Amino acid sequence: MILNSQISKKEKSFKENLAVKRDLIESLKSNISLNEKVFFIQIPDEIFRKQYKKDQFELVVGILNKIKRAYLTDKLKAEQEKFREENANNMRTKEMKAIMEKRVEDMGINDTDEVDFAYFDAALAEEDHEYRETLEFWHTFVTDSVEEGEIRAKEYKLEKTKKAKSIKEWAFIDFLNRQTETNYKAFVSF
Repeated sequence: MILNSQISKKEKSFKENLAVKRDLIESLKSNISLNEKVFFIQIPDEIFRKQYKKDQFELVVGILNKIKRAYLTDKLKAEQEKFREENANNMRTKEMKAIMEKRVEDMGINDTDEVDFAYFDAALAEEDHEYRETLEFWHTFVTDSVEEGEIRAKEYKLEKTKKAKSIKEWAFIDFLNRQTETNYKAFVSF
């Protein structure tokens, strides 16, 4: 079935992409790690040293942006919590409002930000988990669609005739249409 070959191609591509990301993280850990942390500003030097191809570079930048966002989200939450604790009795409205309305998008990494490798590992684990869920969905989809075709062929008592293949294909298309309506997000993300 064509879908099986497409799933295999996607799986191979995902594994290759994940290997590129893991390679960068392992390289960072071994070359510029400081107590299980890394200064984010050192990462471009390591990327340059690795001499990635354009598509690999885009993969690396994508995961780094995810890591940066997670780090800055936690940093903002800690900053807001610290401000609340320090100013619990003396809340100045303008200052409080400015801190509480601060957004991650308005923040940036600075020279003193040491990012723990737990963020790197979590980003890889999240991508791996998301992909495995998608892959499981597609394997289940293929199995269910084949079963649906066989059920339909039996319903029409055509399972051992030449028309069985047409019935199975029709059942597959019908099943695909129904699944697309209910699982739109999974179909679009694959």
